[in-house]
Amino acid sequence: MVKRATSQSASSSSSSSSLIASTAALRKALSRYDEALEARAKSYARCAELVELDGWYRKDLWLVIRRRDQAVQESGSISERHLQLEELCKVMKWKLTRGSFRPKLLSLVESNSSDVVRETTLRAWREVQTSPDEAIKALSELKGVGPATATAILCALTLGQYAFMSDAAMERACGMKPEYTAKAAKHFRIKMQERMDKDEPRWKSLDELERAAWAFHTLSRLDGDAPTNQLPPQTKRKAASPLAQTEGRSPRRKKV
Repeated sequence: MVKRATSQSASSSSSSSSLIASTAALRKALSRYDEALEARAKSYARCAELVELDGWYRKDLWLVIRRRDQAVQESGSISERHLQLEELCKVMKWKLTRGSFRPKLLSLVESNSSDVVRETTLRAWREVQTSPDEAIKALSELKGVGPATATAILCALTLGQYAFMSDAAMERACGMKPEYTAKAAKHFRIKMQERMDKDEPRWKSLDELERAAWAFHTLSRLDGDAPTNQLPPQTKRKAASPLAQTEGRSPRRKKV
């Protein structure tokens, strides 16, 4: 579906292998993904809707996209997956709730016109199958959308065959220092595919690998940074302060 890339000139200067979690640790973290969502939702007032938003993003939105695509194909037309403006706004809410909070991005996204959002996301869907870099470039033309948000859109359009470039996945699955550039998005795509090809047992999708890395990162921060091959024990205690202490509090204004 999505064109695979091979790593030849990926920058090693932005990598830090010490951050990479082992496959076993990621697998264990994936089994606790719902627990990680609930822990973050309880850590900040602004994250209270995370569980609901994540369910919408991975189930409801994907179902809408699949049905929309099937309806078009049944009419004899080619695949035409796209997002509506209200869906794009909700994707941004999901992204900001799941990661660093940059409130101005949502207002910027909301300022896009419905037609532009539909046309741009449709163009990105057509590009991602043969030229992912061009898809990222196209989506970055939308107000408030940078390379990281673009990957969240592509993850939805491809139903999980493209990974969202979260900080957690960059660090824990790829050993990358978080950056929000087109170059970093390409490097991330290459590194994630390499891990998909290497890990045993195989991951079902790039999205599953990203979810595992996000869960590992979130759960590790409950007790401070854990060794890359371990996780804190499952617990019922409240997990408010450790996360709150480590999240950046100076919102960046650039698109991500």
